[in-house]
Amino acid sequence: MAFAYCERTDPAFWAEPANAVSNLAFLVSAIAAWALYRRTFQLNGPPHWDIMALIGLMAVIGTGSFLWHTVATGWAELADIIPIWLFVNLFLISFLLRVAGLGLGTAALWWFAFQVLDYTTRLVLPAELCNGSVVYFPSLVALVAAATYARRTRRAAAPYLLGGAALLIVSLGFRSVDNAACGALPLGTHFLWHLCNGAVLYLLLLGVMTSVPARATA
Repeated sequence: MAFAYCERTDPAFWAEPANAVSNLAFLVSAIAAWALYRRTFQLNGPPHWDIMALIGLMAVIGTGSFLWHTVATGWAELADIIPIWLFVNLFLISFLLRVAGLGLGTAALWWFAFQVLDYTTRLVLPAELCNGSVVYFPSLVALVAAATYARRTRRAAAPYLLGGAALLIVSLGFRSVDNAACGALPLGTHFLWHLCNGAVLYLLLLGVMTSVPARATA
């Protein structure tokens, strides 16, 4: 029987210990992001719902991915995929409104353009390309474009988005070579994808938060 990840050699719950435990990176990043949010905005005014939702989704991503790499059922796969999709789309909206400062109409057009890119990528490129990492190519393109825009327009978010984009490239590399490296690395490299992505999501949160004025303590 063939399994999707190098580390998994049987259907047991703990068949992927490294892939499962490495999801703690998302929980650590979520806790760190929430602590930073509390320090920065003091929680003494109207909440920034998009930022709070992104922080919550970071924790949900870690939980969903843990379930997928342990239970490994159809519903667990959905628990892994859906929170990632929600985070990507909500982050894009937050970037367009908070960092780029676009109006709702223009932001909606760019969001729709991303959906077209995502759909076209899935339609044109084979799903198994780069060990399945092809599904993340539109997100990488969008992040590189966002980071480039932030850099050229001298936004405070620029260094965080540039760092996130660079780390995502490295992270996708680890995900793509997981099975190819299996002979030399019995654990594979997928767990490094998790560790890197925990940092990527934290950097993206920092990028969004730098575009929101801090509140003074009441």
